Amino acid sequence: MKKLIVYLILLIFIAICSFGVSDNMFNFDCNMQVFVTDLSSSFSGKFSKNGNGYVVYTNKNNYKEVLKNVDGVYGLSFNKKSNLDEFNFIKQNVKILKNQELENIITFYGFFDGGNMFCYIDGKKVNIQVSYNMLSKDLTIGFPIILGSY
Repeated sequence: MKKLIVYLILLIFIAICSFGVSDNMFNFDCNMQVFVTDLSSSFSGKFSKNGNGYVVYTNKNNYKEVLKNVDGVYGLSFNKKSNLDEFNFIKQNVKILKNQELENIITFYGFFDGGNMFCYIDGKKVNIQVSYNMLSKDLTIGFPIILGSY
């Protein structure tokens, strides 16, 4: 069940990131990090140890295979080159709880309907954090928050 929920969240992210692209939903370059508690013995991808769990590094081409070989997914992060319009489109579709701009990085976290992976920040339910670096044009999205760097 948890893998199905993670898969649905991935599909939501892909749909958000590829709005306006109707023929190929996967028409973008994206690096993904999957934060998990356990890896299967047959897992052969790139990963690093992260406290009591692991960070698995993947992309759009093999994330389905990764999800078959991990357990205890507790977070996902995506990074891609983007533009401010795409960042603002995502922002319009999220109930924002906190928005912040430091130097050239804009970030917010909040809640969107349909996300089942969440945490609480200041007593409020959060299931997405988004960061946009205006200099490097990097868009980072984390479910429920960005657990890696941005």
